[in-house]
Amino acid sequence: MDAGRVVVVALIGFGVVASTVADAAPVLCKKKSGAVVVRDPACKKKESSLALSQFGAVGPQGPMGAQGPMGAPGAPAAKVFAWVDQTAALRLSTSPAPSVTHPLTGFYQLTFSGLDLSQCVPVASPGEASNNGFHAATQLDARIDSYPGNGGDIHTVDVFPTDSSSGSAKDASFNVAVFCP
Repeated sequence: MDAGRVVVVALIGFGVVASTVADAAPVLCKKKSGAVVVRDPACKKKESSLALSQFGAVGPQGPMGAQGPMGAPGAPAAKVFAWVDQTAALRLSTSPAPSVTHPLTGFYQLTFSGLDLSQCVPVASPGEASNNGFHAATQLDARIDSYPGNGGDIHTVDVFPTDSSSGSAKDASFNVAVFCP
């Protein structure tokens, strides 16, 4: 071990002992000549301070801090949801409840008056039918009515059930949830 390292190790040891004795923590300071000295409480103008970690010295981990206060509740994941059966009867929904229309086979519209859904994404899944069953082989597509190309209403969700084997439109129950940023 060269003399420079012996001095550094001795100074580190002194710094650790001194820091446990005094309230103000001594610091390691590097002079322009490269010599390392211990100063209390700060280095001189032409010296640069050194951290013990630069020498590989790491103290033991401190105790865990106290838990912080509980944060504010977040916004709900879904802005609105609804369960509609194949007859277009609204079975369950958020408030305000949507008005449901069923103008064609395999086409339902849910209008949530007063809610701007233009930046939202609707997701549809199979719902329980009015006879407590499910409609087998049903694929569901849901879109905001104002989606580009629809030219419709920012308050309305369009749902399109189709037969997954034939691709033809069909009436089916569904759940729809609308997620917004």
